[in-house]
Amino acid sequence: MPETQPMSSPSDNMDRFLDRGQATADDLRPLRDQAREQKSLLDTILDSMDAHVYIKDANGCMLYVNRRVAETFGRTAESIIGKLDTEVMPLEAVETHRVLDRRVFESKERQVGEESFVGSDGQMHHYWAVKVPWQCADGTPALIGVNTDITELSNLREQLREEARTDSLTGAPNLRSFVEHAEYEFTHCHRHDIPLTIIALDVDHFKAVNDRYGHPIGDTVLKDLVACGRSALRDEDLFARTGGEEFAVLLPGTSIDTGAAVAERIRSLVAERTVSAQHPELRVTASLGVATLRHDDPNFEMLSSRADRALYLAKQARDQVRLLR
Repeated sequence: MPETQPMSSPSDNMDRFLDRGQATADDLRPLRDQAREQKSLLDTILDSMDAHVYIKDANGCMLYVNRRVAETFGRTAESIIGKLDTEVMPLEAVETHRVLDRRVFESKERQVGEESFVGSDGQMHHYWAVKVPWQCADGTPALIGVNTDITELSNLREQLREEARTDSLTGAPNLRSFVEHAEYEFTHCHRHDIPLTIIALDVDHFKAVNDRYGHPIGDTVLKDLVACGRSALRDEDLFARTGGEEFAVLLPGTSIDTGAAVAERIRSLVAERTVSAQHPELRVTASLGVATLRHDDPNFEMLSSRADRALYLAKQARDQVRLLR
């Protein structure tokens, strides 16, 4: 079986002619035509790719971009080529891009990573970038980049992350989210001597509500309670569902006296609310325990346990607010 020969390029054939000193205009014409045809084929392939393909030098000058790059920035490819990346992209996007760019030029090795920027449509786009070193014909260092759009995947990942921290019934942050925020606020407030107050809340006789009126009404009670709680808070406060009928409130920068006033406002809103038009006789109350950060608290669990003890005292009478200083 005859040995397969590698396909020769127009430049290879041209080099042979030039080496022999035999090149004429007629000899070179078909080679130029072949080169143009192959360039056209390559441009068609690159412009058909559902990815950003580009070449830029170490100064950020764009040496080549495909159609997808031009469309993303709302420009023509011709108006981008020869321009610096700072003239094409928003500055924050340039900084993101240049992190990987610098690694390519410093290591002279392939680099990969995620890049994000706002496109001409005003939307945030996320890309998985692959960049490899390359050298121009004149020896200028450059890189070839291929960025694949992963915006849908990134949005789904963010959605799943949010769902993992959100109670599906009430839409309130869940226990995991509360603990994450609380640990951060505890460290921050402890370090900077800022007051921090938390409220532990429990719906009174919730099992009896479920038993008498059914779980759909019980779900309505919980969702209504979250609405009451949120209406009494600032934007920087956090109202979370931490258990079945258990809730917690995080009040950064709030003294215990102010926190007690917030707890009383929540208690009053819950008690005065008509939960169900079908069952106007149904009245729901809540018990709340309030505690504040002490200088000698070693961790957030110590503060949380005091709020739980205050809640226990409140539940002895129900529909009450109790404090532990």
